[in-house]
Amino acid sequence: MQTPKITIEQAVLLLEQGEIVAFPTETVYGLGALASHSEAIAKIYQVKGRDPSKQLLLHAADLEAIEPFISMRPKFLDLLARAFLPGPLTLILPAHPTLPWATIGIRIPSHPIAQELLQALKEPLFATSANLSGRTSPKTAADVFYELNGAIAGIIDGGDATLGVASTILDLTRPSPFWVREGAIPKEIIRKILEAQ
Repeated sequence: MQTPKITIEQAVLLLEQGEIVAFPTETVYGLGALASHSEAIAKIYQVKGRDPSKQLLLHAADLEAIEPFISMRPKFLDLLARAFLPGPLTLILPAHPTLPWATIGIRIPSHPIAQELLQALKEPLFATSANLSGRTSPKTAADVFYELNGAIAGIIDGGDATLGVASTILDLTRPSPFWVREGAIPKEIIRKILEAQ
């Protein structure tokens, strides 16, 4: 059975039923499951062939939506959020004690379709790139179809991913922000914001 292209409204219904769907972000296409659906989250790992020890990123519409998932707001969170979020920045934060991990990575994507989906759901998604593990991250719905046709419930086609490169990752659980991965936002731009504090 082929994976269909779906609307945002159809994606909401599928996600609420415990399915996983692909959607565009400003960096690459993501593969998401509702944060409250543990079986759907497990399906992402199965479909991708992803190492279970590797966490998925929490994708949220805004900072308010991540509050139940973190234990505290680190020193630089609000500063970086004002400067770069929504946008291609992933922040590693202290996880809430009810979660099985010490830290959690959060994304607040700026892509209008991702934002509309997250706002319609009223709940964050756990997501990762919509490709088989070890393969190139998908930049179009066609890329996702080629990799995952028949394995997921649907794809929201938002055209080409605007940037086509992964998000920059900063760890805010340390005394000073720690660079985990350079990505769509150059290190120099973020450093200027931090140094101006």
